[in-house]
Parts: sequence; C-alpha cells; structure tokens
Amino acid sequence: MKPKTKLQMEIVNGSRKLAPVSEAQKRYAYKHCFVHYFKRDAKGNCFCLDCGHTWRDKEDKKNCKCPHCGMNLKLENSRKRTAIYKEYFCVITTYKQYQVIRFFMVDCRLKKGSPANYFIIEAVQCWMNKEGKTETLSLLRGMSIFYYDAWIYGSSLELRKRNVHHDRIYDICPAVIYPRMKVIPELTRNGFKGVFYDICPSSFFMTLLTDNRMEILYKAGQMNLFLRFLERKYGMDKYWTYVKICLRHDYVIHDADLWLDYVDMLIENKLDARNPHYLCPLNVEEAHDWVMGKCKKKYSEKDEKDYIAAKSRFFNLSFADGNIMVRVLESLSDFYKEGKLLHHCVFSNAYYKREDSLIMSATVDGRRMETVEFSLSRMEVCQCRGKSNQLSAYHDRILNLVRDNIPLIRERMVV
Repeated sequence: MKPKTKLQMEIVNGSRKLAPVSEAQKRYAYKHCFVHYFKRDAKGNCFCLDCGHTWRDKEDKKNCKCPHCGMNLKLENSRKRTAIYKEYFCVITTYKQYQVIRFFMVDCRLKKGSPANYFIIEAVQCWMNKEGKTETLSLLRGMSIFYYDAWIYGSSLELRKRNVHHDRIYDICPAVIYPRMKVIPELTRNGFKGVFYDICPSSFFMTLLTDNRMEILYKAGQMNLFLRFLERKYGMDKYWTYVKICLRHDYVIHDADLWLDYVDMLIENKLDARNPHYLCPLNVEEAHDWVMGKCKKKYSEKDEKDYIAAKSRFFNLSFADGNIMVRVLESLSDFYKEGKLLHHCVFSNAYYKREDSLIMSATVDGRRMETVEFSLSRMEVCQCRGKSNQLSAYHDRILNLVRDNIPLIRERMVV
C-alpha cells in the first residue's frame, strides 16, 4: 500500500532509517527464543544440537550442560535427526516522536552432529504516535489455509491495512522481548514499567495511550482487572461505577472474573451494590458463595426455548482425551446440576443467556470436574473453573483438550 497521509509518509521514511538488528540482539534472540536440546544414543554418546559437539556420558540425565559451548541443554527423546523451530523476537525502540515495535521471525534449524543454523528477518513493524494512532509495515504473506504468518522472505516491508480480520496477524505475542527498550515519554507518563504480562506489546501500548480508564487501573495496581478488560473489553461501561468505588477504598481485585460475577449477583438480588460493605469483601470467595445462596433463580420455558434456539447447533458436541470428556451443556437443567454440584454460579448468574458464550462441562471418569466458558467470537477459553471456583488437578489437560478441538467448534458455527 502506498503512503498517502503525512503520517504514513513520515513512518515509511523513518522505517528506512532504522538500524538493522544488531549482533548483540541476534545473540540474545538465538539464546533465549528456543529450548536448546541434546540427544543421547544407547551407547551413552551425547550430541549437542546447539554447537554440534559430541561427548560420552552414561548417566541418564534429563538436563545437562554442554562441555564445549556451555549451553544448558534438555534431553530430546525423539529419533528425528533434524528439526525446524520458528519463534518471534521483539525489539522495542523509538524514532523521533514515534513508538516503534519491531517483530523478527527467528528460524532455527537443527541437525544431529552439526551446529545449529539460525536465521533472522524482520517481519512486522508497528508504529504509533502519542495519541495511539497506529500504522503497520510488514512483509508480504503467502496464501495458506493453515498459517496466517507465512511471510515471503524476499519481499520488502510495506504499509499494510489493519482491520478486525488482520489484527491477529500483526498483534504478535513474541517468545522473547529484548530487555533494552526505548519508549516515548507518554508511555512512561501513563505508568509503563517495562512488563507486558504476556500481552502483545502493540495492544498493550495502544491501550495505555488511548484508554484513560485502563490507564487508571494500571496505575492503581489493579492488574487482574486490567488484564481481564484488555483481553475482553466488553462490560467496562457496565462495571466502571463499581470499579471506581473499589479504587476510592484502595480495594485490590485479585480475581476479576469472580468479582464481576459477584457484582452481577448483587444487582440480581437487589442488594446495594454500591455499598463498600458488599462491594469490597475481605474474602470475595465467601461473599460470592453467600450471595449465590440467596439466588433462588428459576427459569421459564421461554429461557429454555431461547437457549435451544441459540445453541442447538452445538448440541451433541463432545471430545475426549483418555478419561477426560468435555461436552456442551444442552439444557437449563444441565446448568442447574452443574452449578449445584460444582458450587458456582453458572446457573444462578444465568450464563445460558450469554450470546457469545458456549458453556461446556468437563468430566473425569464421569465426575463433573470443571465448567468451561468459551467465547464464540474470539474462539478462545474465557474461563475454566472447578468446584467452588477453584482449579482442579486436571485444569491444564482440560484447557489443552478444548483448545485442540477448536476446529470442531468452528465447524458447528457454519451449520
């Protein structure tokens, strides 16, 4: 795309003047972007896949240090002689009055008995001014049904259009961010302290520069609430009045989803949700359980019909991994049983009315273990809670099972 506005012309000219990635930055990326491996054969011969050195060690170690290059290594058990890994590396810098976020694709090719071969190329540049207006430059992408970041390495960085469909392409969460960062004064003024909390740097910076309410949460140390609204911005207008009361009373919210559910139930039960006595409990879990006990919610036939009309395309959808099974809740009586057995508010807080949410039950050997809320618009897990809103021992396996089967959910969207 050709630059048309004054801002775009300044950014394109500035991009040409940026320094290439330095040798120090390359070394940092090669060292920290990947797990470094070694192989061991049956005779006790060890092969460093980083420098290619070979030595003998008959001890059955899962981790060791290469005697030649000194790299900390992890045992690779597969019989593959070659492997290819790719990760993103990020450098955060400034150019004049602009904040620049540079994303590099790092390519690592391993072969048993040979030194690792590394390659790095700049794939995306995100430029933003102090008002948070953003322009993106990137390489061309190849047409692929499997990968949206199949960069054409022979192309050049050019201006690209950004919209809802392209955000996931350019809002990259890198494996490693180079620790020496330069930021514009406006970000320092707005409270940035050099930590991204596993959030995409471009989204993080844009939020701090454009949303004063998020800036307030960040400066007040309400990180759990900040991260929740950063990932899922809906509800900010609804809850902001109650958040301000918490800020005035120096009340820190440590579990945003639980607290927001608690506020919903206070409103549902016509309790004084603006009273700090209710709004700022010493133990939010106990307060949540107490107000949930006051919810004697009943559902009507209309609620049942509305739920079936909205979610029937997902009925009979289930997936399993060994003794773990995840299935969609198919009736409001299922919601009632789920909430009663796991002692949480999936029924009393009317999760069945949430248009964007698909609610699923995870069982282990037939026992209800956790309830999963899945966002249909973002195709990701919103929350996954077990008994009394705690995490079960199977939490990670349940999350991975749901994420692995997102294509099955997406198929039902078009039915």
